[in-house]
Amino acid sequence: MTQLSTVPAASIAGMVFSTILAFGLPVALFFLFWKKARIRPSFFFAGCATFFLSSMVLEQILHSVVFSMTGTLLNENIWLYALYGGLAAAVFEEFGRFIVMKRFLKCQLDRKDALMFGAGHGSIEAIFIVGLSYMNNLVLSTMINNGTMAASIASMEAEAQTPAAQSLAVLWELPSYQFYMAGLERVQAIALHIALSVLVFAAVKTGKKLFLGLALLFHFIVDTVTIVASSFMPVWAIELLVLVMVLAVAFVACKVYKQDDGQPAAFAEE
Repeated sequence: MTQLSTVPAASIAGMVFSTILAFGLPVALFFLFWKKARIRPSFFFAGCATFFLSSMVLEQILHSVVFSMTGTLLNENIWLYALYGGLAAAVFEEFGRFIVMKRFLKCQLDRKDALMFGAGHGSIEAIFIVGLSYMNNLVLSTMINNGTMAASIASMEAEAQTPAAQSLAVLWELPSYQFYMAGLERVQAIALHIALSVLVFAAVKTGKKLFLGLALLFHFIVDTVTIVASSFMPVWAIELLVLVMVLAVAFVACKVYKQDDGQPAAFAEE
């Protein structure tokens, strides 16, 4: 059996930090927008539901079909994988936002609600991607460090012990700072989803598909560039690159938001 090492205290602290951000930031944004900005809370949950249905259900169905048909083709070519992943995420999430805003929130939505909608969309993603997984990492790290994991693995069949131990190695081998970066990356992702929701709202309100096109394009670029960059850049550099892209999208969204008249959407018909 592969020997289990100790998970560094700095890594555990990073997991705690990112877990708190993944759960705490959504709660903070929800109450900030609700209590301070007087935005209706229902739109937060509409954003949550939109992400869950579009990304975690429908998009995953597509992935299962595509990867079963293409075999190892996409996984072995970072450019194809990035282009496919970026396009799929952009199409499902942005059209998901557009359909929900236009068909189910008709005559209810104003520009402030787009902020709450985006916060909900990004928050549930943060909870699923980082919050829950890092809670699990914390439990595993605690078990590794107090010896209970070694005892648990020792009770397994001999052929299963080495794979089980190797699957845990990332917890002590990964540089500690990367556990902090996961939480910071989710802050950027939530900001991006808020900005993209503003653009999609503008498309719904004005009937101008240019804004939907911008949301699709920005989402595609951010995801594709991030995936490609992950193949040759260190994590800290990737996060700086993502920060620049998110700030650029937020700048455009702010311009669009300020140009809005602040009145509830009239929703042009197709």
